[in-house]
Amino acid sequence: MDDDEISEEDALLRLYNLRDGEKIVIYDGPSGFGYAPKQTIVRRGNKIHVFDGSYSALFNSPPRRTIVIESSSDCFVATAVYGDPEAPQVQVLRDFKDNVLMKHPLGKRFVDFYYSGAGKRTAGFIKEHLPSAIPLIRKGIDVLVERYSAQRK
Repeated sequence: MDDDEISEEDALLRLYNLRDGEKIVIYDGPSGFGYAPKQTIVRRGNKIHVFDGSYSALFNSPPRRTIVIESSSDCFVATAVYGDPEAPQVQVLRDFKDNVLMKHPLGKRFVDFYYSGAGKRTAGFIKEHLPSAIPLIRKGIDVLVERYSAQRK
């Protein structure tokens, strides 16, 4: 594997940030210039489909592989703290991830780390070992949510 290549598993982990309906085409050569599509990866709802070949493969054949992800935008820690994945604060944090973190290299690294399993493990640890700390954690997250919401206005 070349230095600038990543494994298929790493690519699929990054797709957690791929929005519903978006696709990625992987070409059999540098930058895809003059090369045939090797794979097409598309997200539909909570599923990531991997097709061999071009985008037309989406219409002509079943996917080679389908990965079901837990939701369209898991926010593990905030959901553990607020108790509801659709809580308004959780929605604001998703917006913060998409519009702030994902636009900066360090933010992208954090998001990749979070969705590689760290967020889910942290949420599980909080629920299992620190339930009494949830109100304090919520207050800390509330400060971030309030500041970000005020900046958006």
